[in-house]
Amino acid sequence: MRTVYLTVAIVLTAMLHLSVAAIVVGVGYLAVLAFRDANFFGAIMLTWLELWMLWSLLSVRTQEQGIRKERSEVPALYALIDEVAERIRTRAPDAVYLVPDASVSVEETAGILGLPLRSRRVVIIGLAALQGLTMDQLRVILAHELAHFRQGDTALGQFIRRAVLSLVATLDAIRSRTWWWFLNPTYWYLRGFAEVHIAVISALDRTQRRQQEFRADLLAAQTCGAEVARSMLVEIAINQRIFEQITQIAVDTVQVGPLPNMHAMHREHRERMPRATREQLIQQAMDSQPEDDDSHPTLRERLQAIEACGPAPAHEPDDRPAASVFPDPEAIEIEQSRLMEDALRYAIYVELDPEIMRMVERGSAEAKPRRIVIGDRPS
Repeated sequence: MRTVYLTVAIVLTAMLHLSVAAIVVGVGYLAVLAFRDANFFGAIMLTWLELWMLWSLLSVRTQEQGIRKERSEVPALYALIDEVAERIRTRAPDAVYLVPDASVSVEETAGILGLPLRSRRVVIIGLAALQGLTMDQLRVILAHELAHFRQGDTALGQFIRRAVLSLVATLDAIRSRTWWWFLNPTYWYLRGFAEVHIAVISALDRTQRRQQEFRADLLAAQTCGAEVARSMLVEIAINQRIFEQITQIAVDTVQVGPLPNMHAMHREHRERMPRATREQLIQQAMDSQPEDDDSHPTLRERLQAIEACGPAPAHEPDDRPAASVFPDPEAIEIEQSRLMEDALRYAIYVELDPEIMRMVERGSAEAKPRRIVIGDRPS
């Protein structure tokens, strides 16, 4: 299956690159012919179109991923990541971002049409995911995520997915910057190609990414121990369900006033949770079925996959709270709560005002207060 996925994905993506290159070269050639024939109006229009297309393709579009933390701000966190990267035998990430949610993920950014130009490795840590975890469990999380780098999952995935994202961004730019976009044959050709690419790749991609998660789980369990890996998966599942409840409270809260420290609320909820409720949340996570577009295996499948792994290499247990990697955990929690408040206010702001929604669709800068990506990230 992996061979089929790679073959189809690479062929389609290569066809996309060749198609875009052919269009750019063709438009440039027509502009040269127009100049040669003294058709200056046509030459100017074609040159403008050529430059505009090149600008759209060369622009590296990135979306803010929370708050970036430099090594000097969280030295203990960077030291832990470096330690795990050495154990996994892969290069450490170039940047670390903190977000409020309950997931941890990695990305490998890419430049032009998803090609590995100016790429960098990024770890995105959801603060809510760390509630109730020990340092050993945090090591397993990081080992799982860095395993994606070692296995080449992020580089290949970004090459395939970013190519389509860049194409979609180009199509959006055509619609927003020209009133006659519906008469542009290039637009309809690229749109048709994008729809075929997405339809074919998305089905294969889900299966491939599920296998990537299993392989990353296995490597993390072999590196840090199966028992701590299993406990980590369970605690993360609990945190995700509690975070969903806290988020609903936060949505109601920001409509009437400022959002308090939502991570303190999360922690208090965990500490006061009756054992029966905890077991119920675990059972819900075990019994949950993946959605059609969910690329992750279920908790039950992930736990079963690492059953055969043995204990971790001999080491001193590290039961310190995972929040120990931060010099001032409370300050980080308040910072992330403010970020969550901004994100929720933005969502409500857009949803309640149709004119703002239209401005967002047009890409107007007036409709872009501070916002972040919450959830829906590959991990």
